[in-house]
Amino acid sequence: HHREFLTDILFPQIEPKRGRRFLSDVVYRLRHALGNRVLSSSGDYLALDENQLLVDVWEFIKAGDARSAIDLYCGDLLEDIDADWLLGDRARMRDRALILLERHCTALHAQGQPLAALELAHRWIDIEPLSEQAHCAAMRLYAQLGRFSASLRQYERLSKVLSEELGIEP
Repeated sequence: HHREFLTDILFPQIEPKRGRRFLSDVVYRLRHALGNRVLSSSGDYLALDENQLLVDVWEFIKAGDARSAIDLYCGDLLEDIDADWLLGDRARMRDRALILLERHCTALHAQGQPLAALELAHRWIDIEPLSEQAHCAAMRLYAQLGRFSASLRQYERLSKVLSEELGIEP
């Protein structure tokens, strides 16, 4: 990517000349930490050699099976950074994780693996606490396991979160 483009993305509120100095400092630190083979430059362009790095986001995108992708998903992409350029990728990865969790949870339930499915249902709820579908999956799995009081507690959690966040009942 062109240095100017990277400066605009990484340091949008900083005056361009100062932003370029910050970028140069970042490049220096990356080269010092990772070596010259990982980060290369050609004139005003910088590039990362994807073959020299292991990046969880890249692995998540490339993951061929649901379980690997689910294991790699640790939350919203760079959740502490409030930047417009992140919103699309953040939403796409979150949506992919939710779809994979739902599908894999359903598949494990169908395969007679309620404990593994329940683990995924809870991960699904952690990512999307307002999802009635995720809470219902957990309630069904608790009931299948004969844990009816846990199923009732799950319903109460759903009721509480919907009431507090949206002012509605399940």
